[in-house]
Amino acid sequence: MGLVSERYQPPRRDTLGDKQEDVEWEKDSNGKPRDPWQRSNMVLLREVGTAGDDEGRYTFITSSIGGMNAVGLMAQRYGRKIREDDQALPVIELDTSSYKHHDRRIGDVYTPVLRIVGWATVEDIDDATNTARRWCLRT
Repeated sequence: MGLVSERYQPPRRDTLGDKQEDVEWEKDSNGKPRDPWQRSNMVLLREVGTAGDDEGRYTFITSSIGGMNAVGLMAQRYGRKIREDDQALPVIELDTSSYKHHDRRIGDVYTPVLRIVGWATVEDIDDATNTARRWCLRT
């Protein structure tokens, strides 16, 4: 894994090993071999206004198509914004969307949505965290 901000490029699949599908790979729910190497995305999230060093910190990890699309859309908007303001950080709301799968046995498929609802800076977030910390200490 690597940081997109550092222009990380994942290695090619043929360099990773675990190539023997019939021996090394687990089977999926349809009995097909599932590659143990899966592309995934991670987004570090911090809840604004939480106190404590580790409180309100989350990691959104996805390897699903819907999750990868959600991260990609958010990253596109963020990429455009930081070209204008390199201090901008997205403020997002987590939501879901859904669609009907073409296989009716599967039914509705729910997908994540990372909706950008505003922009902040590191100072904004630190101020919000310090305000919450002072409030927590007074009560």
